[in-house]
Amino acid sequence: MAAEAVPPTVSNIRASQKPGTKLVEVYYDLTDPDSASVTIQMEASSNSGQSFDLPIRSLSGQVGASVVPGTNRRLTWDAGSDWNGNFSANCRVRIWAQDGSLPVPPSGMAYIPSGTFVMGWDGPTVTGGNVTLTKSFFMDRYEVSGTLWASVAAWGTQNSYDAFGGSS
Repeated sequence: MAAEAVPPTVSNIRASQKPGTKLVEVYYDLTDPDSASVTIQMEASSNSGQSFDLPIRSLSGQVGASVVPGTNRRLTWDAGSDWNGNFSANCRVRIWAQDGSLPVPPSGMAYIPSGTFVMGWDGPTVTGGNVTLTKSFFMDRYEVSGTLWASVAAWGTQNSYDAFGGSS
């Protein structure tokens, strides 16, 4: 039985503008138990992470291919070169780590790999059974609002889908 690849994890991201400059320094921790190095990418948002819309071309430091896992990895973004004359109090950055084991999820989504897991939970005892996902997929990271669900259900009904799991 082959062991499954474990994707890299980026955590503890800290970003700040270097005083007196237009440079943004970003520190992050990187773990990957089964890869000696990974590829790192950064995205930036001007609207608190609703979309990652800022141009990033001027990065240096521990970014790109062959970044070794560890704590306090550092990269520097020359925001003055890429986004000169602009300002937002709502800037956010996101760091992607890729070792080739999994696809990079779209913004706001998580990769759900195929495989078997136990579904069902009722207090301290598991009440469900094994579920096997035959295909991997992406899923939103956060719960869906009632308003969004109602719009999806309405669309499903108008397009001959039963949004509540049955068949039309």
